[in-house]
Amino acid sequence: MLADGNWPGVPTFETIIGAEPDFVYGTAYSFSEGSCGKVEDFTNEKINIYATEGTAIKNADIDAVYHDIKNIGKIFRVEDKADKTIEELKSKVDDVEKKVKGKDFVDALILEGVSNGKIQVDGGTTFGSKLLERAGGKNIFGGVKDSFPMVSIEEVIKKNPTAIVVVDFPTSSATDSAKKQIEQLEKIAELKNVDAVKNKNYIIVPSIQIFPSAQSIEGLTKMAKGLHPDAF
Repeated sequence: MLADGNWPGVPTFETIIGAEPDFVYGTAYSFSEGSCGKVEDFTNEKINIYATEGTAIKNADIDAVYHDIKNIGKIFRVEDKADKTIEELKSKVDDVEKKVKGKDFVDALILEGVSNGKIQVDGGTTFGSKLLERAGGKNIFGGVKDSFPMVSIEEVIKKNPTAIVVVDFPTSSATDSAKKQIEQLEKIAELKNVDAVKNKNYIIVPSIQIFPSAQSIEGLTKMAKGLHPDAF
């Protein structure tokens, strides 16, 4: 475990170099000046890097996770293990999709944060939005092209979500935990008659499970169970 840098779980370039790695695996966001270091910082040190496909391309879906596992299997010469892992994950995804198949889509939003009367959500191009669709939900802001737009209270009231997926960030991060986000949301009096708020229909998903990784299968399952509990 490397020491935290600018925020929890993110080491500095200097800390990484100190560990003398041959290979660094991370998200596309990791390889930037404000995070773990720019791409050229690593290549200048002759360190090989790999950025996950799900964070490097637009409109990434669960297939991106399978591709990453396939590639890592090739890099470490454990293709058989990678293929087995992919099949196991696909089986879990298929099971969830079969359970929600034929169900009416549930109007929902993915809450990333609440600040100064503005609400940050997932637009339609995010990995989380794709998970929501597979889980039997309809992202009410799915038509927004921005990844994480700020939307007004009026827009949320007008679209009236039945459920709210709340991203639960680590409590020590710059972004609030799910509990704090819900508290902030419920302080906005105008939202009291929104169905999801009125019925406290919140689906809490850890941030790591709504991110492109093998753990996102758990996030998919949580969403599906929250949206269609009768199917489980």
